[in-house]
Amino acid sequence: IKSIALDYSTYKELRKYVSNNVIYTDSNFVSLGASDVHSGVDIIKYRTIGGKWNNYQEPQELKEGWNYPLEIYAIDHVDNKEDPVRKISIYKDTTAPVSLVNITGPKYEIEGTTYISLSSKIQISVEEKGSGIKCTKYRLNKGEWQEYDVVAGFSLREEGKYDIEYYSKDNLDNI
Repeated sequence: IKSIALDYSTYKELRKYVSNNVIYTDSNFVSLGASDVHSGVDIIKYRTIGGKWNNYQEPQELKEGWNYPLEIYAIDHVDNKEDPVRKISIYKDTTAPVSLVNITGPKYEIEGTTYISLSSKIQISVEEKGSGIKCTKYRLNKGEWQEYDVVAGFSLREEGKYDIEYYSKDNLDNI
């Protein structure tokens, strides 16, 4: 057997991200495929780790937030078995990260407005349960989007009223 591949069957443009043998995808289905240049592929076998081996026949549906640890191998028409068995995990992720602004240092809140000092630091915390954070950006008063520095945060340097907009994007571009 020459190769085996995953085919993410979907009717939209597929997004995927691979890290440490985990494939993160926003696809609803996953298909398995293999190729053999000589006798051709007879069967593809798969199982969840430690489970019963199954013959692959049709795309498998993925559920949001589930991690699918799989072992996969193919057999050609003259009974050559792919070796070694491939181990991967597939994780469906269509959920955007959740970002929140936190202010450390002096602050005072009244009637929906938060007043801070020059020594106050603005930090953006992000919760992401899927493919991981690709970036976090913010802008002040509809200005240019800036890359957020997780370590440093940022401070305001001039007195005035500021509207802060922010977002985080995961590795599948969910926003």
